[in-house]
Amino acid sequence: MRIVQVHLSELSLLQEISKNTLEETFAAFNTKEDLTHYFEHNLSMDQLALELQSPASSFYFIYVEEELSGYMKLNISETFEIERMYILKKFQGIGVGKTFMNFAYTHAQSLGFKSLWLCVWGHNHKAIAFYESLCFQQFCEHDFLLGSDLQRDILYTFYLEPLIFFEFRFLFIVKLKK
Repeated sequence: MRIVQVHLSELSLLQEISKNTLEETFAAFNTKEDLTHYFEHNLSMDQLALELQSPASSFYFIYVEEELSGYMKLNISETFEIERMYILKKFQGIGVGKTFMNFAYTHAQSLGFKSLWLCVWGHNHKAIAFYESLCFQQFCEHDFLLGSDLQRDILYTFYLEPLIFFEFRFLFIVKLKK
């Protein structure tokens, strides 16, 4: 497996893998209209270009035997967030997600972070089981609007160093309330 950073010249490929993986993951549980709304507003070429050019964000592709199998978006500021990690279904269950997570752990540690966090849709039971198998701990929930459908996300954290749970939880909850 090979992980490479996404560049602006690969914007159309990023949009394609974003739409394909999101549709594979959520189409059975959401209306076509809600997904189309999300694609038009959150995965448009303009929006993805803004995100790609943000100094606080970075995107990565993962390849299995030279075939694009998924992508990850990291946000790095006061906290280290895995905002998106999507793997095409045909590549799930062969270690692609764990390879991406190891990459994120190593990257977070190299920048001096003691923890990282992510959100997962409350009905994405496969992703929840995956993160919990890696010792992520649920610490909060929040609402997420997908098109016209109000949904619930679960926030998880992973502690790269022990005994910092309360410090991180307090910091994050204070930021959410602002």
